[in-house]
Amino acid sequence: MLFFYNSKTRTAGTATVNFNGDYTHKKDLTSAGFGEWTHIVSDGRTLLFYNAITKKAVTGKLESDGSFTSLRDLSSAGFGEWTHIVSDAQGLSGPVRVNGDLFSSPTVESLNVKGFQANFDLCDTLITTAQNFRASGNPANPSEPAIRVASGFDIVLGDCAEDFDTDEDAHELLTPGTVAVFSEEGRVRHSTTAYDKCVAGVVSGAGNHNPAIVLDRRGDDDSARVSLSLMGKVQCNVDARDMPVETGDMLTTSDTPGHAMKATDPTRAFGAVVGKALHSITGRLGHIPILVTLQ
Repeated sequence: MLFFYNSKTRTAGTATVNFNGDYTHKKDLTSAGFGEWTHIVSDGRTLLFYNAITKKAVTGKLESDGSFTSLRDLSSAGFGEWTHIVSDAQGLSGPVRVNGDLFSSPTVESLNVKGFQANFDLCDTLITTAQNFRASGNPANPSEPAIRVASGFDIVLGDCAEDFDTDEDAHELLTPGTVAVFSEEGRVRHSTTAYDKCVAGVVSGAGNHNPAIVLDRRGDDDSARVSLSLMGKVQCNVDARDMPVETGDMLTTSDTPGHAMKATDPTRAFGAVVGKALHSITGRLGHIPILVTLQ
């Protein structure tokens, strides 16, 4: 996010520029009533506004839509008269290849682009709102990780999924939310039998639950594959016509193709549980959020 400010007119605005050089105007912030500041410094998420003459200071942040939120008035903190204020915020570091273009040792706080591929030799910190993000390691040293995280990271989306090959006649039936099982060849297909110990997971991507991580992606050769949720929250097809499902119930496969049901037989359920219900449903077919817990 770019922040524009004129200290004389006190006008301000925000915009974004992606790696292709495309510019998008976001917000006109003139009505926000900015003061007269000699310094504006960002630490990656928060802006510090400082006036070296009056020694006043305030903080604020830019929202994802380009709007501005005021945080704190720091005038009482007793700032001295400073000629330089420098942030130690570190963003994306190391050579980065984005859509074929090489960026040498950049410092990037936020990548606001949709669908890009990046090659990271080293990444200590990454703050991104990118969709369809892919990273690959150094071809010269395959054992070197593609991304190194020093202190952890937050992911907005939901479950952890993995791509699997599908049976030739089953791919179109494996829609998001479908309960899937392994076939004898180790491929996946929709479930058709109650208490099936070959249960593999739930097809990810139904409702508002999109996968946060997808393992074993093979790029352009994914047309006959499907992403199964192996861990986390996912929307799942459930048959509650004969047996109501309540929050907390363990779920297994049912005789209804691609649907789960409440597991009522502990002996048969062992090894055939797909997850735990996070919502109730009674007397109908439908889909509910579940916590995938294969066991």
